[in-house]
Amino acid sequence: MRRKVIFLPFLLIITILSAVYSLDIRQENPETLFLTESGKNSYLKFKDEFNEVQYLIAVHELTDKETISEVAEKVEKIKSKYSEFEFIIPDQTKQKLADQMTLKLLGEKHFGFMVIGEKGSFKNIIQELKGENVWKMTGLPYTNFNLDEYSKDIQDKLFPTMFILAFIMSLLITRNVMGAIFIFVPSLTSALMSLGVLKFWFESMNMVTSIVPLLSFVITLALGFHLYYSVMEFGSFKEALKHKFKPIALMIGTTGIGFGALLTSEIPVIAYFGVMVALMVLVSTIFMILFFYWGEELIKKYGSFQLFKARSLSEKFFENGFSKYMIGFISGVIFTVGLITFPRLEVLTDATRYFPQSSGLKTEMDWVSHNVAGIPLFDILVETKGDEWETVEKMAKLESEIATKLPKVMSIISPVTMVKDINLLYSGNQSLPENKFAFFTLFSRIPQAMKDSYPLDNVYRFTVSGEAVNVDEFNEDLELVKSKLRESGIEYKVNGLYYHLMSSQESMINVLFQSFSLSVFLVSILSFLYFRKLKILFIFALVNTIPVLFSFIFMKIVGFSINIATVMTYSISIGLVVDSSFHIIHNLGEGKNTFGEYVRTTVTPILASTLVFVVSFLIFLSNSFLPIKQFGGILAFILFVGMILDLYFLPTLYLGTSKVKEMFK
Repeated sequence: MRRKVIFLPFLLIITILSAVYSLDIRQENPETLFLTESGKNSYLKFKDEFNEVQYLIAVHELTDKETISEVAEKVEKIKSKYSEFEFIIPDQTKQKLADQMTLKLLGEKHFGFMVIGEKGSFKNIIQELKGENVWKMTGLPYTNFNLDEYSKDIQDKLFPTMFILAFIMSLLITRNVMGAIFIFVPSLTSALMSLGVLKFWFESMNMVTSIVPLLSFVITLALGFHLYYSVMEFGSFKEALKHKFKPIALMIGTTGIGFGALLTSEIPVIAYFGVMVALMVLVSTIFMILFFYWGEELIKKYGSFQLFKARSLSEKFFENGFSKYMIGFISGVIFTVGLITFPRLEVLTDATRYFPQSSGLKTEMDWVSHNVAGIPLFDILVETKGDEWETVEKMAKLESEIATKLPKVMSIISPVTMVKDINLLYSGNQSLPENKFAFFTLFSRIPQAMKDSYPLDNVYRFTVSGEAVNVDEFNEDLELVKSKLRESGIEYKVNGLYYHLMSSQESMINVLFQSFSLSVFLVSILSFLYFRKLKILFIFALVNTIPVLFSFIFMKIVGFSINIATVMTYSISIGLVVDSSFHIIHNLGEGKNTFGEYVRTTVTPILASTLVFVVSFLIFLSNSFLPIKQFGGILAFILFVGMILDLYFLPTLYLGTSKVKEMFK
């Protein structure tokens, strides 16, 4: 006993070191996070070529007691603190024209300013402005700031709460301190090791990779329940591992397939996520096995089996189970209704709608976009040929035609529109100057940062801006502009961050569903090759797709959407649901276990781990950030339905109704 137990402190040291090392890991969500590899390269090239920089717009609504001069004085003080940025501030005398372009920074009831620069102290500026609680803001830095804040809240509050609850539930289920420790500690270590790997490899984590520690934890926890109850049943770790080795190996293999299928994604962060989970599950499994191997004597001495009585489980889960005909009917209904429901689910890509309504963030950003300046939705790049003035005249006509077709909340930013705004201040006429000399004179008054971004030589660029929209509205507006360009016979390219985000999120949704389908297919094939029974193909396909199809119905009823987080639940679910299926079929396939042994070594761990998972993921519903809230709700639903199918449907489908009743008498 001592020879084995003496190694346990080394594993505990790993836990402590992982916790200390990963304690200060940062949460960062860069603007290119969800871009495809080709989209990212295209955007970065566009950003470099057009000196595309980030900007923040802050607007203060004036009260009756405030004057523009007083607010302007405050802004000047802010400007003096951040010399690395360029500030565009309204000038009441209108002697400076920089502020009077398409940006409506100065109004009767508001005063605003624009900050231009690279990512750096934007966070400090935003925090300072939010501290005053009078500024409304918009712009990519502001969106990223809020995404980081909500992500940080998940890291600091949601995950610790989940870990604490998981331990308490493990303690209540096992009714044994030693059992809870041996199930929980290696699972926690796997999560902490995942954080350490993320910090070492990427230096930070984001909305996607932050799920890796969570999945490492829950998958290892499920394995812990199986090992613990098997050790208690067979009296030794060697016998427990002998009994569970094949389903554990299949579990690791299919989990690797499920998450490895994400390598098909064109979005690097999704591919990295899949590889990281598959790798950490393998490492965590080895860690858990070593923990139980070295602590076997402690488990046998201090552990105990106290959960359910075999007979009550028999009556509850099996004797009144479903017949094959009932299973076929229920599956058929769910399959049909789920397929009908899926196209009717909302695809939500507008990041401003991810924030809770109570925060007022979307209302705030939409107000600024509508009254001051919209966010860049997409950029049109036209290669210039011949005289620049001829290009300007041609584009001025085209932009006017496009503007009349676009919704009122949208506007165009271009060399032409900027010069028109400046001409309004000089002549009172918001029109294009009659000759090129006047045009280029006014063009020279545009701030240098804007001139670099909207050149006239080689390429003419114009930006369509407006309020943040969802992908369906975005595609309609983009197609409207494209059709007008095609009618004019103009060759063009589309670019811009928002454009690539919309394109990549559509791609992500398609790829993740494809990867799920591929995972189901590969898992079913692997199951068939191992068990050498054709019906296994049907069984595994059924128990892994029905929960997903049922979740579509659930999502429609509760008003959930398909978004960047919820779409990942389908690839994740197969890595969790299929594990239980392997344990059940392996046990039933041996045909030499008593009912009580089957309940204690297979059914009980599945019930215990799924119960912990479902309750833990339901905690996510308390989070106000929409993608995370819905992610937890949908995953909890899928896991619960998957458990019901495993316990009710799978034995009948595998053995037949009569054999199930005979076995479970």
